[in-house]
Amino acid sequence: MKIAISGKGGVGKTLLAALLSRIFAESGYSVIAIDADLANLPVLDASQQIITEVRNIYQALVSAVQTQSPVK
Repeated sequence: MKIAISGKGGVGKTLLAALLSRIFAESGYSVIAIDADLANLPVLDASQQIITEVRNIYQALVSAVQTQSPVK
């Protein structure tokens, strides 16, 4: 399952994402939560930074999946 949350700032997106992640994890699901708020990137050079961050996130996910033990 994939869930994406978006909207204007200050409406509780991070809180909602954290609560959903915790609820799913406590229910026995494997959870990987990523806060990918790109709003704070500088306008200049933002595209290269986005590419680098997406690559870093992908590599972290692959590493996490490879080292993850099966869920009981």
